[in-house]
Amino acid sequence: MNNTTDSLLSEAASNCTTPPPQEMLGLVHHQITLELERTSKTDSITIVTTICFNLMILAINSFIAGDGGAVYITIFLAFTAVVNYVSSSALRANSNTRLKLLRGLLDLYKDTGVDKYYDASVLKNYGERHWYFQAIVASVAGVAVVVPILISIGARTRNRW
Repeated sequence: MNNTTDSLLSEAASNCTTPPPQEMLGLVHHQITLELERTSKTDSITIVTTICFNLMILAINSFIAGDGGAVYITIFLAFTAVVNYVSSSALRANSNTRLKLLRGLLDLYKDTGVDKYYDASVLKNYGERHWYFQAIVASVAGVAVVVPILISIGARTRNRW
């Protein structure tokens, strides 16, 4: 670095001030709540997209299964497994992030003496809600996999008779 850069950095550092502790708590609270909103939106997008994908795959595979397109069904089923694995992983990661953020928020509330206004059992409720989300996605994925296989088996059985 040259002297001009050093002097600019030094001047910038001297002009920086740390907000008062009360203001910092507000900033931290705001940041945590923004992150919680982001994880909620991400979960919603992930769930809706995955369910729509599974329903689309169900329709495509059901149509193909009636014609006996086993190769195409296999490809779509493999793709379905990958997409649902990624979706489930994303939901788990968001669940873990949400729990960490909420624990931090609870700690912030305890430190400031306002924890009596926030029920800590909410953490358990969020964990259960994420489990239900994953169960819904897994159920729709299961239907998207099993129904075309059953249709394919039924079509092959009819063709033999």
